Amino acid sequence: MQIKYACIFIFFFILLIINSVFPKSIFSQSCSEYVRIDIYRCDFDPNPETGECGEVIYDYIDTKVRCVWDNETKSCLSLWGICSSNDSCVKNNGKCFCTASVVDCNIIGGGTPPPGGCTTTTPSITSIQWGVPNANKVTINFNGGVGGNRNDIAFGKNKGNVDTKCAFSTVGCVSDLNVTSPLIVNKNLFATGTVYYFKVWNIAGSCTKSSNIKQDISSCEISPNTMNFGIGGPSQLLTSEVVSTNVWLSSPTDVKVTFNTSPTGIASVSPASETNSYPYRTSVSPVSVGTTNASSNVYLDNVLSCTATNPTVVNVTSNTPSCTLSLSPSNLIRTEGASPVTFTATVTPVNGSVESVRFTSSNTNAATVTTPDNSGPTYTTTATIANNVNSQQVTTITAYARVGGVVDLCYDTSILTVNDSIPSNSPWWQVVDGDVTTEEDIISEVPSDNVFIADGAGGFPGVPVYGTSLDTVSGGISSLSWNANTLTSQPRIFDYAYFEALIPDAVVGNGDTYDGYEWNIISNPTATLNTTNFGNRKVIYFIDGNLNIDGNITLDNGVGFFVAFVSGNITINPNVTNIEGMYLTYKPF
Repeated sequence: MQIKYACIFIFFFILLIINSVFPKSIFSQSCSEYVRIDIYRCDFDPNPETGECGEVIYDYIDTKVRCVWDNETKSCLSLWGICSSNDSCVKNNGKCFCTASVVDCNIIGGGTPPPGGCTTTTPSITSIQWGVPNANKVTINFNGGVGGNRNDIAFGKNKGNVDTKCAFSTVGCVSDLNVTSPLIVNKNLFATGTVYYFKVWNIAGSCTKSSNIKQDISSCEISPNTMNFGIGGPSQLLTSEVVSTNVWLSSPTDVKVTFNTSPTGIASVSPASETNSYPYRTSVSPVSVGTTNASSNVYLDNVLSCTATNPTVVNVTSNTPSCTLSLSPSNLIRTEGASPVTFTATVTPVNGSVESVRFTSSNTNAATVTTPDNSGPTYTTTATIANNVNSQQVTTITAYARVGGVVDLCYDTSILTVNDSIPSNSPWWQVVDGDVTTEEDIISEVPSDNVFIADGAGGFPGVPVYGTSLDTVSGGISSLSWNANTLTSQPRIFDYAYFEALIPDAVVGNGDTYDGYEWNIISNPTATLNTTNFGNRKVIYFIDGNLNIDGNITLDNGVGFFVAFVSGNITINPNVTNIEGMYLTYKPF
């Protein structure tokens, strides 16, 4: 007898432990897991207790869940309605229906209403407060209704998705269960200037009711913050941050933004409204001297939804500012991957001060620029040359000055050409132990591992002197980087005629030797030099015409000598890899 009572005591003690560790709601998880399944199925055996095909569960389970059991039943313990299996549903009379698994659950209507019928009332979204209680929050106010067990809410950009509590997708849609009003959420859940939809549910199983969908817009500010005009000055654009007309092809049918100024008569807006026309903009023009505020209203389906809280201050003055701007350098040629280039804008203002200069690049495949520069008196930008252009790219660098509050009052441009990188076997030219002088450009596509002017026997390079620009592409200038950007004045021109006048009278010029040198005087529109190894010979050419070099010209180091004085152009065949000697012309080389 004592053993029997001991067993009974142990049995109830174990039940009490189970009940305290695993409350009833835990054993209803197999149903609650399926609260998002919309389809109600009755293709299995009915409830073994009631004979019904599923029923509404009121106790310890989401009251909107309806469960269907399969035909496998298990023995149940009756104390406090606890079942011996987690695959179970609890009935309000304390009985358990234990099965091998929950076949299906339903969250949409149906089932047996509670005794006395439905007493739930319809909830409603009352208001959306953006930036409340602080700038990083949004407060959703709603009337949850009565007669339900809890309130659920959903909001997002897709009206249809919100209507089903984000059942289709959680992308851009947020659902929150068991909420109270006011509901405060983070503002970063909402994109700027976008239409959103809100819906609330009063949950009561088959008696659940939901609100109408409320639409609202997250914000509708305008920019810029200020506009400054002189009488007769050009118009400026005022832009609303509203970024969409219809979202996900759902209502509102129309998004209309209207623009206005207050007081009127100081500035005008045109157009006065834009409907379903992103971006929403208007042109503001000065009318008379004074200060006014430009603002905007946003209407969703012709209902006012949002007014800009920070209107643009418009100032109109009597003295119209003006300016002139000069951008330098005016034109440049660079190769991809070259060092950044600095452009300088010099601005001369009238009736106002320079506030800033902004820079643009018309082709960012060629170069990008830094902008704006707000400090004077000179204003600069750094143009970063593209690394891989594949083909020649040309961009227009433009500098715009803001003077006296007027944006882009004056401007100037520069053309920057960026060439493709030079293949490793591309032709280039080099000077050893000598100077190069020109009144214009010096360009040699020197490889990165070489220099334009090499050191001579004395250990020093020459100096390139140029009037416009020096471009050695990837290579260096010289070991000491000497160069002079200056115009030179030569009292004597060392051209073809100068050297021709120095030919001794005894020279015939048909290859004869005079004073140890072979002399050749050729008068021909175009002379051609093919591959020639002059060896240790000393050869002088005077060519009154053009010279085409179609082959390599070589000499024995320290012994041979070759010079060509040409009155016309000197053209080198691209297949030529090496020419030695001295060449003089005052024409293109």
